[in-house]
Amino acid sequence: MWSLRHQDRTVMLLAVIMILSFFSVQSAAAEAQPGAALFQQNCSSCHSVEQAAKVPVGEAKKRRGMSLWFAGSKFKQEWLETWLPAPAPIFGVTWGTLTKGAYAHPAVEAAAVPDLVAYLMTLVDPEVRAGVTEPLPKSRGKRKSMLGRTRQLFEKHQGCYACHQYTNRLGKTLGGFSGPSLVGAAQSLNPDWVAAYLHNPRRYYPNGTCPIPGDSAFNKFSDQNRAALATYISNMGER
Repeated sequence: MWSLRHQDRTVMLLAVIMILSFFSVQSAAAEAQPGAALFQQNCSSCHSVEQAAKVPVGEAKKRRGMSLWFAGSKFKQEWLETWLPAPAPIFGVTWGTLTKGAYAHPAVEAAAVPDLVAYLMTLVDPEVRAGVTEPLPKSRGKRKSMLGRTRQLFEKHQGCYACHQYTNRLGKTLGGFSGPSLVGAAQSLNPDWVAAYLHNPRRYYPNGTCPIPGDSAFNKFSDQNRAALATYISNMGER
């Protein structure tokens, strides 16, 4: 009876995997095409999908929204699907300034949301590594302990609430307005992206003012600390 040698079987298996991967990529690209057209028509006047570079303050103020080249890495798909048709303000200041006042993002027609979200989820940063952050324990006691420890990094070690609104352990909304609100971050943000952001904020917002945690001889902060802080931020409001 004819049979394949081990080496031949391995080669054939790799070939099949490559073919399936090719068609998977092609399928995702095909699904994203209608959304790309929608984005170009309705969103591109405010949002770019090109990786941004630092620009003079005057030019930054002229921009009306963030670059979304990493949207698929940052946001959770389910959140985009619910936020786009009924957007609530994320920033407490107008984009590119410190002028208080939320910008009303236009709503997306419900029929267009699936195509637009499919496109946005293809916009990923290859440098965002999966599995960097630790998931919340299922045990309520262990979860409470973990959130208590990571909360200290947010509230005391880094003082993130000076710029960001957040929900404290008593359920109250506190914090500043110069940065995006973190209320509801558990529903919207991918924790691995948050960890990548904390490691290099200027990669995503070159004109931003967010300090890099630990970027000081007097403020030691390890990658483990960043991952723990990302866990807290991306589970904001959980108990």
